[in-house]
Amino acid sequence: KVALILDTARDMAAEAGHLDIKMTEVAARANVPIGSIYQYFPTRTTLLARLFAREMEPIDRALTESLSNANSLDDVVRGIGDLMRSNIEIVRANPGLFAIWSSPTMDPILQAVVLENSQKNARAITEAVLSFGQKRADEEAVGNLALLICHLWGSVVRLSILMQDNQQADDIVEQYV
Repeated sequence: KVALILDTARDMAAEAGHLDIKMTEVAARANVPIGSIYQYFPTRTTLLARLFAREMEPIDRALTESLSNANSLDDVVRGIGDLMRSNIEIVRANPGLFAIWSSPTMDPILQAVVLENSQKNARAITEAVLSFGQKRADEEAVGNLALLICHLWGSVVRLSILMQDNQQADDIVEQYV
């Protein structure tokens, strides 16, 4: 039931292009009692936060795997570039994720979930960079830069998807990387 509810909410967000979906509409479309929705997701924000976490999991896992295979700082940078390009394709193929990331109505709790995701991935990047024994690397500075990279990642993906000129979008992604 949980997967059905999340799939339904994702599909509804994708169709609407925003997160202003109603729990009663999710229940009706998923053909489950409203009580079942509230049993698993006490609030709409809880539902959307769980949906965001689920939809981001493959991207997060790919980053972790890429970093675990890195043997140098160049490998980290190359891996981030490869992931950025593949993430754009994932988001293009998943309008629900695009709606979640792009929603102008994202409430503060969901914003905190997005920030927490950025911080988690930034810690992974920081650990990978520091593991290469960068003697002059300041852990706090590396961590702050990693957080900027991770949090702005979504903005770069959104921008590249919204652009009509694919070559310019690709150029912007390359400049970001």
